Order: sequence, then C-alpha cells, then structure tokens
Amino acid sequence: MANELLSLGRTVGYRMVREGRYPVTVVEVGGSYRVITADLLHFLRPRTSRNVA
Repeated sequence: MANELLSLGRTVGYRMVREGRYPVTVVEVGGSYRVITADLLHFLRPRTSRNVA
C-alpha cells in the first residue's frame, strides 16, 4: 500500500528499499518489509500544512 501512495510500482519500490533510497523508514521483519506509518504520513502531508503552528 505504501508503494501505491507514493506512486511507485512494486518492483521499483522493492529496488529502492534494497538500495536504501526509499523515501521513508522501512524495516525488515521476518523477511517482509514494513513501512513506518508515522514517517509515511509525515512524508505525504502537504508542505503548506507543515508550516502551520
């Protein structure tokens, strides 16, 4: 699902993880990759709302 939200295909997403280029934190758990949800939400948040106090 993270790949879809980031507009990445499955193959590209996995390659980016292996190369250390994925835009958010990813951890490997039991042979599967897991994206840190908080990092994904922060990355996807519109830039204008990041500056609002």
